[in-house]
Amino acid sequence: MSRWLALAAVVALVAAPWLMARPPEAPPADARRLIVLTPHNEYVRLEFERAFAAWSRRELGQAVAIDWRTGGTSDLAKLVDGQFKAAAKRELRVDLGAADAAVAGQAKEALAASTLGIGADLFFGGGSRELGQLADKGYLVDAGIAALEPAWFADGAIPARIGNEALYDAKGRWYGVSLSSFGVCGNVDRCAEIGIATPIAWTDLGDPRLVGQVSIGDPTKSGSIAACYEMIVHSRMTAAGGADAEALDAGWRDGLTLVKRIVANARSVNDGAGRVVRDVARGEAAAGMVISTYGRLEAEWSARESGGRERLVFREPEDGTSISPDPIGLMQGAPNRDLAVACIRFALSPEWQRVLCYRLGVDGGPARHALRNLPVHRALYGAAHRAMRSDPDADPYALAGRFQYRKEWTGRHFALIRSLIKAVALDPRPELESAWKAIVAAGGPDAVPEAMAEFAWLPFAYRDADEAKKPPSDDPLAMRVRLREWSEEARRRYAAAERLAKAATR
Repeated sequence: MSRWLALAAVVALVAAPWLMARPPEAPPADARRLIVLTPHNEYVRLEFERAFAAWSRRELGQAVAIDWRTGGTSDLAKLVDGQFKAAAKRELRVDLGAADAAVAGQAKEALAASTLGIGADLFFGGGSRELGQLADKGYLVDAGIAALEPAWFADGAIPARIGNEALYDAKGRWYGVSLSSFGVCGNVDRCAEIGIATPIAWTDLGDPRLVGQVSIGDPTKSGSIAACYEMIVHSRMTAAGGADAEALDAGWRDGLTLVKRIVANARSVNDGAGRVVRDVARGEAAAGMVISTYGRLEAEWSARESGGRERLVFREPEDGTSISPDPIGLMQGAPNRDLAVACIRFALSPEWQRVLCYRLGVDGGPARHALRNLPVHRALYGAAHRAMRSDPDADPYALAGRFQYRKEWTGRHFALIRSLIKAVALDPRPELESAWKAIVAAGGPDAVPEAMAEFAWLPFAYRDADEAKKPPSDDPLAMRVRLREWSEEARRRYAAAERLAKAATR
């Protein structure tokens, strides 16, 4: 009997993690299914589906299930664009991607007048920039939430703006559900081993002592990572004063040089923002850039695994972070439009807003996973909710007032910035890294100014950015050719920087 009891104990021990990690029970056979495109992580998806299913049973008398289609925001947006263009050609005989603006406009009108869709109901998550672009192409449509819940769209609830960022689309095509900022994360133990403080500012990621110790992401694959790079450039333009063309040029150059230093310090380049912070949490990298939601979540999980000891630190640089909404939008031709609209109403309801920010175990909070999100409803930052929130001191509305984000500086060049970084930093990364290591070995940037001048080369100044993003010809491949030319010139410059730095040490 004792042997059987011992065996049963072993089986229970082995099975426990599997039992705890089991997915939720399968929905009933009569459940209506929503197809939702999302970059959200597993924990947000699990909590949202659980809470929405309960709300739907109570409010709609309907069993529901969500069919999640996951990926990075940029990749999902490209998928939506490609599928709509293909469907429009096939079903409507129109070309949404026509080079001629008039032809493309007529195609967009034909799409709007139709019920054509791509089989998806909602796009949930990502950035307002990406969803705004999808909306402008006609792929997201008015869900009518402002008319259904007018009391929610007031300054005391969901204001129209936070800083210079809109919190919902004026035409109702997307609505911010939660708020995100951007910042740096550091592994306390790894930073101590290196002999540096955990990072608190963007400039810390460019520290020469962090060579091979920074985890970064590809801005062409992740919208949140691209926003981090934009914030880095914007912060240096702010530091330069930005009062005139010369100051803006200087800040642009300083910002992109800092980006190069960070890329040269990289241990790895990830496709998604979640992977960056996990590298840091595991100690595979000492520091990284991350969106606030992932940073706070990983900090909590790491502390829990370490018995409450702080192992991962997340900080929002006060000189360079903006607050932006994480939105949801109704897809054109959604097969379950009524249920999709109800889902948006739930996402904006006080019920889900509390789940986003309340601590685990608090009444009205999450069931299994604290989400550490910042809700869009302003009332939840009041004293009545403070004790229940996972981050009682976090207030994105106050943070937005401390940093002035000027969209006209970098926001209008967002796509150009991500392509430029890919061309002059990520594609020639081996040469960039070799040049940086030679500069560091020679005593650092100040010791070898000529080498650093080559390292800091850019294909154009800020004042020429508008011209640089115009395709050089009507050839659809012309821009790719230009980007390849920038990469080739960057490789030559980094080789020259390496030679100069090494010559200075002889």
